[in-house]
Amino acid sequence: LTYFNDYLPDIGPSWVTLGKNVAVNFKSQIPLPNVWFGVSVENQARANERIPLLYQIPAKLKFLSCEPLLEPVELLSPISVEIDELIDNEQQIYLNDFVNWVIVGGESGDKARPCYYDWILKVVKDCEVLTIPVFVKQLGSNFIHSTKSFKHKTKFKHSKKGNIEEFPDELKVRQFPHP
Repeated sequence: LTYFNDYLPDIGPSWVTLGKNVAVNFKSQIPLPNVWFGVSVENQARANERIPLLYQIPAKLKFLSCEPLLEPVELLSPISVEIDELIDNEQQIYLNDFVNWVIVGGESGDKARPCYYDWILKVVKDCEVLTIPVFVKQLGSNFIHSTKSFKHKTKFKHSKKGNIEEFPDELKVRQFPHP
């Protein structure tokens, strides 16, 4: 979900249809077969806010865009989603119950905020446990590879650190969903 400035009008979706039994025909197509819908999850606060909203979207394919990844994100914990707002009924579900793909990467550009190796690796490992395809897009312009004894900025040839050949082996992951 993207934040927009206040100057954009607050309007809902518009539907123009003509025909008999349109609602019945439309309902039979949910989830919409041609819609891929994702939310940005750059930190844990946004994950907690946006992932439950993603659950409610009637899309064929749902994904997380963990970029720019600005802090570690926990993907293995159960998520509380509202099942029936009239009776305030919540259910605990896991990400692999409804998410089909995760994209992860660091921020690019001159003012890129740090993205740590450990953060990206955690997303990759969590997706492996959940059997969700993961795509490591880029490491970012301020990628930091940390070890027990020191932290250093890794130097790459590609400005956005998007050349997979330059990634650490365990981050050379570019999987795609099966819609």
